[in-house]
Amino acid sequence: MSDPHQDPIWQGIREEVTRSAAEEPMLASFLHATVLNHDSLEDALSFQLAGKVSGRTLDSMAIREVIAEALEGAIRNFPWP
Repeated sequence: MSDPHQDPIWQGIREEVTRSAAEEPMLASFLHATVLNHDSLEDALSFQLAGKVSGRTLDSMAIREVIAEALEGAIRNFPWP
């Protein structure tokens, strides 16, 4: 995926979530699972989407890989200014 050190938006999100996790211990494990355990926004998004569409017949990790590849390709091929 993209380099998290080159994404100031993701770095800002992670910093804010880190502070929130410290201030709200009841939410810390949720915040780690959904944001802090992921190296990029794309990784976090693919984790969330895979969790939403997985089921008894679809493995969430397989779905996550497909979503991650699609996001990576879309970002890489987007006609950035």
